Amino acid sequence: MCALEPVPTNLRTLISFPGPYHAICREERNLAALLYHLLLVGDNLQRFLKLARYEQPLHPTQSALYFEYSFLRDLWATLDPRRSTVEGTPRQKLDAANKKKREVILELLQPAESEYLKNCGVLEFNTHFGAGARPSRREIQSPGTWSLPAYAKTLTDPTEILKVSRFKWAFNAKPDLVLHSDHDHALCIEAKLESGEGSYPATAAEKLIFKNLGLTYVGQLDIQRYLMTELLGIETEFVFLVADRKVGKTAEKVLTWAEVFGALDLKGQPAFVREWVEELVGPR
Repeated sequence: MCALEPVPTNLRTLISFPGPYHAICREERNLAALLYHLLLVGDNLQRFLKLARYEQPLHPTQSALYFEYSFLRDLWATLDPRRSTVEGTPRQKLDAANKKKREVILELLQPAESEYLKNCGVLEFNTHFGAGARPSRREIQSPGTWSLPAYAKTLTDPTEILKVSRFKWAFNAKPDLVLHSDHDHALCIEAKLESGEGSYPATAAEKLIFKNLGLTYVGQLDIQRYLMTELLGIETEFVFLVADRKVGKTAEKVLTWAEVFGALDLKGQPAFVREWVEELVGPR
């Protein structure tokens, strides 16, 4: 008789899990991506907007839906001198880009030491905000690279540290889903499953700095409001999408996954999508 082939040992066999991944998936971004797909199918977007009570009309050519919205980061990237269409030498393009970057930061942030920052060198400007482990001498760096532990040493006023921190965090924030009804109006959707609203700062070292300065943490939604309305100038409504309504208590509008998937049309979707939805909200 032939010996039986041994059963391969892996985590699925060891815990006797025969099912598909979607039966236990806890990844919020994966779920947000599924919703993004569904909202682009048929009349699901209109169904969702009705559920969310979003009444801003969709512009026929300006409306758009985005996943992991990084508008502020990508706007900054357009200032890269390598993308410049301005005539001139590489040095002239770099100088023009640094001038514009400096103007943008000083105008939007309104830092306390604005007079010094208007005239200091590129290295000094980057060092003032703790831009990376080795601040650039050549190019003014994105606020997203600023380091709280570093600029907490150069800035002495806790209020100024909080202001600079909010500015930095906004450059790194990426709302899960954003619907532009037109260029100047949007609906921002933050998708949660098991977690609640996040807060800043995130690391233990940064939290200790805030504690020692007597500063309170800043909510995720507060940073998104600052990002959308102040830095981008977009009139925005906010929705928290959660498993339990108690989680989104700071948002103006809170919807559950059960409510959303219950309102959408899943006809024609792959079997795993329908099964995944049933795992979350029950049979439809």
